[in-house]
Amino acid sequence: MGWESVVCSCVGLVVISGGIALVVYGAIGGEADAITAEAESIDAGNQYTCTSSSILTTTDCRETEYCTSYVSDGNGGSTCKNYDPMMQCYCEAAVSFGEHTYAARFSITNTDMDGDTTTWCNNVLSGDTWPNFLAFNSDKSNYAYCGFRAYQDSVTIEGTQFDSDSACLVDAILDTDYKCMTTIRKTGFPCVQADDGRLFAGSKSDLVTQREDCTTISNGQQMAFLILGIILIVFGLVWIGCFLKSLCSTLREGLLGRPFKIWSGD
Repeated sequence: MGWESVVCSCVGLVVISGGIALVVYGAIGGEADAITAEAESIDAGNQYTCTSSSILTTTDCRETEYCTSYVSDGNGGSTCKNYDPMMQCYCEAAVSFGEHTYAARFSITNTDMDGDTTTWCNNVLSGDTWPNFLAFNSDKSNYAYCGFRAYQDSVTIEGTQFDSDSACLVDAILDTDYKCMTTIRKTGFPCVQADDGRLFAGSKSDLVTQREDCTTISNGQQMAFLILGIILIVFGLVWIGCFLKSLCSTLREGLLGRPFKIWSGD
């Protein structure tokens, strides 16, 4: 009976611990505070009209992969079955606004593994628009981006194209990813230099509204974590309680081969 009791107790404690972690995250975690702070920084900033250069300054390309076929996961979703290689390039040029010039990037992908990556970047730069946008601040210590599904690295940002219809994707682990609220036109597009120095693509009103919507999404996620955590804690306590009750009954019934009875003095 020994190892069974240890296993059951450990399972219950693990479930309770997971529930506590989710409750804590739901109560104090999430991205809502960071999103709200970003909205305030944008609102306190200055709006400009940005123009992008047609001159390529750097190209950073690497091999990655993309999904070519999916299979159902049985829960209404899907998982990737097969991957093929592709190249992902980050093309850098200058963006000017007011008296400032920032380094900015866009991301493109191509399945031609032996293609001329510089030509790919220049083909986009020779057009009218950028597909997405990332701008560093003046010393490249921080940045703002849109249109990326990004895994942040402030110098060589990695990610895939933003393919969601939602205004943002709030991730419980990674930072929030935003859809571009304006078309990044070479001839000019609205942009905001926030009070922390970062440059955002879009008008101030659109950017603030977008973050308000994303705060609502984040708060909903936190509430879901909170509820799930409480459910797990209750389940863990019931699990341990039922096990202890069964254990006590077994000990009482099995002691000396007959029901256990407290001596009454007879």
